[in-house]
Amino acid sequence: MRVNLDAAYGIPETSVGKDGTAEERSLAERAERGDADARRALLQRVLPTLRSAAVAVLGPGADAEDATQQAAIDVLRGLRSYRGDAALKGWCRTIGVRAALRVARGRKPMATVQPDDLQAAEVGPRMSDSIPGELRDHLDALPPMQREAVVLRHGMGYTMPEMAELLGTSVNTIKSRLLKGRKALRARIRQQSLVAEARAKGRSS
Repeated sequence: MRVNLDAAYGIPETSVGKDGTAEERSLAERAERGDADARRALLQRVLPTLRSAAVAVLGPGADAEDATQQAAIDVLRGLRSYRGDAALKGWCRTIGVRAALRVARGRKPMATVQPDDLQAAEVGPRMSDSIPGELRDHLDALPPMQREAVVLRHGMGYTMPEMAELLGTSVNTIKSRLLKGRKALRARIRQQSLVAEARAKGRSS
């Protein structure tokens, strides 16, 4: 059984082609030069993606908000390295995942982004509002490393080598975590289905 989290997690489509558009490159260049309007416009565009990544890794709550803020800082600080060889949202999503993983491992954010920038970027539905509670409960019950592997692979579409790089481990370790995480998730979903079926039979008898 393939675990499909894409729709349930409401993760925005991050691909606008293999490369970033000329408009994205121009926006990033202006923001990197310190243009306040460009910085706000860029954050407005990518903040939902950063928050999606944070909530996918950490679940909804204060930690995800901390990771989102740290990711926004990392995006602005790292704009010099953005050359348009990837879609802007895809580039930012990886930054968001890395920030969330740092928070998950107890490395708290060390700086703040300007309040006006974040306020301007607060648009669109929050990802936490779109995650079904039951699925979130199942994922939260998994050991953290297994949960990360399942979410990164099936919720966000990262490849095994990409996951190994993000998580700082080997592909074989990723495969092991993913296998165990999928097995545990399937068992929880199957158990829930059996309980619901038993309850339904009890009410009908």
